[in-house]
Parts: sequence; C-alpha cells; structure tokens
Amino acid sequence: MSDYTSCPNCGRKAEKTFSSNYFNVHTCRKCGKKYCNECGDGNGTLCPKCGAKRILRLRQSIFKMIYKLIEKFYSYGH
Repeated sequence: MSDYTSCPNCGRKAEKTFSSNYFNVHTCRKCGKKYCNECGDGNGTLCPKCGAKRILRLRQSIFKMIYKLIEKFYSYGH
C-alpha cells in the first residue's frame, strides 16, 4: 500500500474505488527505482530499470520475523 496516486515510473493513475485511491509502488532494493505492478514484467516482480527480481512480501515478512526472533534470542546472552 502506498500514498502514490500515479506510478513514478510509467505514470499510470490509480483506479478510483469507493474506499481507496491508491496502488502498490515497489522500490527496487538493488537500484532504488520505484515502479508499480504493471511496470517491468507486468506483475511487479521484475525491476524495469535493472532487471532485479523482488522477493514476495510474504517471504520478506517471514524473514524479518525470523531475524527478529534470532536477534532476541542472542540478546539474552545465549
């Protein structure tokens, strides 16, 4: 979810719906390019500038959760 009303890469406008006027804007972790789901390969997983693939959000959330658990475990002196 983002505060963008149009894509910073292609300029596509967000579809206006009853409860929202936004769409997902992704930032490439390799080059920093911002783009929407329609840019690149058409589903937002490939950066249109450098071609880097984006990890799915679910995987990112799981990795963050595991990292925090490991960090907490080691902070207790184990």
